[in-house]
Amino acid sequence: IPELASFGRVLRSSKSAPLTEAETEYVVRCTKHILQDYIVLQFSIENTVEDQRLESVSVVIDLLDDTCDVEVVGEMDAQSIHYGETKDCFVVLKRMDLSNLPIVFSCDMNFACILLDLESDGDDIESIDEEYQLENLEIAFSDFVSKTTPPDFRNVWNNLSEDGAHECHGSYELQCESISEALPAVIGAFGMQPCDGTERISSPDVQGHMLHMSATFDGVSHILARAKLVQRSKIVIMKLMVRSKNEDAAKLVVESL
Repeated sequence: IPELASFGRVLRSSKSAPLTEAETEYVVRCTKHILQDYIVLQFSIENTVEDQRLESVSVVIDLLDDTCDVEVVGEMDAQSIHYGETKDCFVVLKRMDLSNLPIVFSCDMNFACILLDLESDGDDIESIDEEYQLENLEIAFSDFVSKTTPPDFRNVWNNLSEDGAHECHGSYELQCESISEALPAVIGAFGMQPCDGTERISSPDVQGHMLHMSATFDGVSHILARAKLVQRSKIVIMKLMVRSKNEDAAKLVVESL
């Protein structure tokens, strides 16, 4: 995208996430692109209404928590979206203090809705300014994580300890009724790579499990994590241990849930 090239190289892009239900008249999804100094939010908008054309389409975001300072430094509208088309608009943010993650925004899509007369070859009838509320958008720790697979998790884990890496701990009560339910939720929340086959459990009713995970945070900091899951009645207790040479990165993992 030539208009956005001046902001630098993309280090990582998230999966596209829906901001509307699939059956709505306008289907909106967001992809987050992480750059060295910026975050580019790409909003992909599909027009599913046959007798409408959308013009000057933009998404306005607003922080839900004013304790964090976020600066919008660029915007690009989608000029015209005909029926059946999907086009993109963009919002560019200055990189914020990552210790504030997760950060949540409300989102509204603003556009001119051009009503069409389908009986006369789609001539314009009138233009109406519209504001369409979208689902909230979250920028989270996992958006800055790239999965990595060490050749030998245990060896790298022990070497990090010997090399004086920082170690952080956390304990959590997960509102899951079984470890088989909690395991994929934990992996998804952190966005890290499960290692040594620990993403699988031996049986559906297992009472304890150890999960190993590995990732690179923000393109530079290697992180390893061990999560011990224990079944307790109708909840799962997770004890997390994280090692990294970057203390801030290790802390962010523990604080990201």
